[in-house]
Amino acid sequence: MADLKITASQCIVDSHGQVFKHLVVNLKAEQSIAEIRETPEAWIAIQQESTFAVKKGDSVTLISQDGLSMALECIVTKALAGDVWLGKPSRMVKLEADSLFSDEHHSVVARGTGYCLKRLRDGHVEDGIFATAKAAEMEVVRRQPKKVA
Repeated sequence: MADLKITASQCIVDSHGQVFKHLVVNLKAEQSIAEIRETPEAWIAIQQESTFAVKKGDSVTLISQDGLSMALECIVTKALAGDVWLGKPSRMVKLEADSLFSDEHHSVVARGTGYCLKRLRDGHVEDGIFATAKAAEMEVVRRQPKKVA
């Protein structure tokens, strides 16, 4: 069985208001969104850290390691000292890697937080993050050499 424990290094506090907190969790390669939702004891290390500990009503976004699926806003339905129960995600986004734009120089790559460009000649993934695949595609087109008449 895979190691389902979530650690503090996987978490980012996206917003911490006076009432509720929003936590973003980047899952490891061996962790799946479904397994984490079904395993309340995976949260024991997080619940022991005051920065990341969640309570009922907080929201959690789970991002898979491959960047191809993301569960948006799972609401914490119950939280104890070492266990956290997540409700059904408000939306599950599954990205199709085959349908992303590519040309002979660059390709659009899906990440958990958005889309970025990958240079095909050396495999370098560039730092810029685009909110939509269309915006990343427009950047690839913009980088094409200009044709001189």
